[in-house]
Amino acid sequence: MQQKFLKLGALALLQIVIVGNLQVLPANAIYGVALPFLYLVAVLGFFLPCTLMVAELATTRPQTGGAYIWCEQAFGPKLGFFTVCILWISNLLWYPSIYSLIAANVAYLFDPSLAQNKMFILSFSILLFWLFTGLNCLGIKFSSKTSEVCSLVGIILPMLLIIMGGLVWLTAGKPLGISLSKTAFFPEISHFTDVGLLIAIVISLFGIELTAVHAGEVVNPRRDYPWSLLISGVVIVVLLLLSELAIALIIPASQLSVMTGLLDAVMVLFQSLHLAYLVVPVLFLILIGNIGSIAAWMLGSTRGMYVACERNRVIGFLQKVNHNQAPVGVLIVEAIIFTLISGVFLILPQVTDSFWLLLALASQVTLIYYIILFISTIKLRTLPVQAQGFIIPGGKPTLWILMCLGALTSFFALCVGFIPPNSLEKSGVFSFHMIMGAGLAVTLFLPFLLLFFKEKK
Repeated sequence: MQQKFLKLGALALLQIVIVGNLQVLPANAIYGVALPFLYLVAVLGFFLPCTLMVAELATTRPQTGGAYIWCEQAFGPKLGFFTVCILWISNLLWYPSIYSLIAANVAYLFDPSLAQNKMFILSFSILLFWLFTGLNCLGIKFSSKTSEVCSLVGIILPMLLIIMGGLVWLTAGKPLGISLSKTAFFPEISHFTDVGLLIAIVISLFGIELTAVHAGEVVNPRRDYPWSLLISGVVIVVLLLLSELAIALIIPASQLSVMTGLLDAVMVLFQSLHLAYLVVPVLFLILIGNIGSIAAWMLGSTRGMYVACERNRVIGFLQKVNHNQAPVGVLIVEAIIFTLISGVFLILPQVTDSFWLLLALASQVTLIYYIILFISTIKLRTLPVQAQGFIIPGGKPTLWILMCLGALTSFFALCVGFIPPNSLEKSGVFSFHMIMGAGLAVTLFLPFLLLFFKEKK
């Protein structure tokens, strides 16, 4: 019998550590005081529909497997496998970006010049990924406890410090990195020359559904899931928005780096306030937050892939679990693939170019995954529920409006993601489009290939 141990507090903190990714702060801070308007659009168009979707499906269909179970019940096991498989692959494409940020964080603790050193970023990322692979083999109990600590110490605390630092900066009369004029609060289309970065707002809110993969371990899903989503959703949006505004106040958009903008802001803030002794501790807290976030993402996506492989009998090795019920087969395979994908850092001229390319490609695939989820939710409303739980109020019309809004927002972000950033040199634009096209083709083809070999066997 499956042991249930996840409660309200653990669920909320797990959701915060998954969605509250610190690495998106500098990318979003570029928008300055237009952030409240942009977040309003992103929350209404994507995050609210997604959160309500998870609240309904995780409580009315509380089985271990999350997105796979939902898509399987809506459209059959093949689409369920396809959906979870592309999410797993998108995470493999995203992992090098977040690990490069962790490497940059470590570099700042010792030698900031290493943040743009390709070999240091590559070797450190690969070493750390294999270390996390070993730690995730300890299972969901270990991961949930780690996430609780990392969420409090490495996500919430650093964001609160950055927010307070921004307030001190503002009230102390320091030079502001943004304009506070009325026109600046609403973005102008002419300012979106680097329109590809718009996708960063939606990316900030990815992942709230990942905790549903552990639904079988939740003590009282009917009560705990809706409340945990409400608590974590409010905390996430408020902390992300205020932290990004604080960074925008301190560092002008023209000086913000996607790779090191957060670290730069911490250093400038505390040194200017004559609190230089806090720089290293805060950078260390950010490191802990990044580690907790990636550990939670890894176990969530690998468990979903394991459930999909087990129920479809795809590749025996991917169905292996250890005595901690950790999907060791999937974990090992993804570590090998990660090592190969990380080679992109040696292809493009700048570390930041590699970071943006992998992030954009991963986001494209994840948006396709979300479109399928929103459509599946509409279909599932027509089928019998498996347990009494939260139902999105307003009946089918409200459900259709919310899910279609989420799907359309995801589709728009998908289209925007094909526009390369202006920071990319002209010589790299061709490589950007080639890798994006090839990456999407391979990602969408691989699930069918795995199912083909399964059927032939």
